[in-house]
Amino acid sequence: MLESERKEAQLRHSIVFFVILLAAFVGLPIWYLTTTIYRAKLPEAKIIQMEHDIAGGIDYDVPFYVMNLPSSLDGLMEEAQKRIDRQMGKLQDAKAPIRVHVKLLKAQDLTVSKLDYKIRFIERDLMDETDTEAIYISPNSDREIKVFLSPNVIQNGMVTDFLMRVVTDMILAPEIGLLNEIAGVSEGASTSRSMIKIPYNDQYKISVSFLEEGDEPLRWDVKPIVDAFGKYLTILDSYANFTLETQLGYYETLPETVNLVKQKQEDEESPQVYILEDTSTFMDYSEWGLDQDVQLVPTINLVVYAPNRNRRILIANSTTNSFIVPQWGGMVIYNGAENEDEQEKNNLLVTTEDLEPVFNIFASQILQLLGAPDSPKSPFIRADMITRVQSAQNLLKSVDNLVSLIKLTRELPTIPIPEITMREVEETIALVNESMRIMRKWNESRWWKQVNELSARAVKISDKAFFQKDMVQQAFFPEDHKMAVYMPLLGPFATIMVLGLARLLKEKVKMRKGTKTDDEKVALDTKEKSVVGQ
Repeated sequence: MLESERKEAQLRHSIVFFVILLAAFVGLPIWYLTTTIYRAKLPEAKIIQMEHDIAGGIDYDVPFYVMNLPSSLDGLMEEAQKRIDRQMGKLQDAKAPIRVHVKLLKAQDLTVSKLDYKIRFIERDLMDETDTEAIYISPNSDREIKVFLSPNVIQNGMVTDFLMRVVTDMILAPEIGLLNEIAGVSEGASTSRSMIKIPYNDQYKISVSFLEEGDEPLRWDVKPIVDAFGKYLTILDSYANFTLETQLGYYETLPETVNLVKQKQEDEESPQVYILEDTSTFMDYSEWGLDQDVQLVPTINLVVYAPNRNRRILIANSTTNSFIVPQWGGMVIYNGAENEDEQEKNNLLVTTEDLEPVFNIFASQILQLLGAPDSPKSPFIRADMITRVQSAQNLLKSVDNLVSLIKLTRELPTIPIPEITMREVEETIALVNESMRIMRKWNESRWWKQVNELSARAVKISDKAFFQKDMVQQAFFPEDHKMAVYMPLLGPFATIMVLGLARLLKEKVKMRKGTKTDDEKVALDTKEKSVVGQ
């Protein structure tokens, strides 16, 4: 091999080695750093411990203050507490993850807030015509339970038993039913309630629509009743935040699919009566403008439908002429005021008094749509019940989200875990622990309002942590897809490198053979010269 060819080959070899070194010590580190998945370290030990604590059950106390206890009944508190504890243990299922307890406390009027549950004993006089025991639950916000004791109950020492039945069977039994539904032991009731209940959210919008079928528009005096209804919604402040809006629509004709059964009419001048037997096709959501809400918060729709004045529509088997659409809202068919002559005289004015029964129905429908039990009749106590149960459910769901996140990261080792996910997990843990602390060591009226706010935040943040967009995107990007992306880039480069190395090795072998041949020629020439010289 000539000297020029040798130098040219050595230059090529140096270039190839430089490219290999550049790829190995520069390219590979850069590729590794830019493609390595960052996985923040999640506090798995804390989550597992919290799951263990939650699995042990969520216990909370509901305090009942016995007001101005008569001196003749001083000894009943301890015995009544024991009876209530035994009865609560019987009513609650052992598998229920959430359990409620009653705390009886003595108190005076000046030391108790109106937001607390108060039990007030009232002894009936011997001369009282109504000499039987009774219970009265205030429908107002004072949450007072009046227990009327007959002389017979007091003399026979049955006050503690009666008090136990009042607290457990008459007040807290519906709440215990909700807890048993969570445990799955009341499957029938749970299925019926879950079909109606709107999924929980910490914010709701209530849309009240006034729709008319007739061509003579009614004059709706809605502002006073709507304002009063807005104040009524404040009883649900501990459960969620509610906003209220109204709309008015004219000439909302019934869909053709509605089948109205015409009743026989004796008086030709009176409006014709129709019976609505199937409510599933009554509403036309698109034509009535009831499906145009694009807000992210859940909407509870409440609709007042006024038929044409020459007919009345009655719902079969309904005393309130109303029905509920599961997970959507409620409907009331308004056939006009009871005194139609007065309404005609007032130029078709629908007064606040006319609308009061309608909004009373709406008030009941809202509680049903939120999953509240039917009793007791006090809406304030029913709102408290669903708030306490929902708070505990939020805690269970928050922990379940974190546990699912751990399982996901373990099963998918290539999924990234960003720093924001770790911060959201830590914030959820702090909110759950704070909620549990308040539940176990309550020291203020309606502790469940604060716990519900914390637990609702915990659910929302844990959902964000589990459904973090960076994690979700990577979870649907498997290894074979990565190879499909890398091969068009690395394939040609690797081919060039392999062919270059093959050529380099081939030239190396050729150069070694050429060098060996030249050395043999030199040795042979030297030997011949020495022979000739001799």
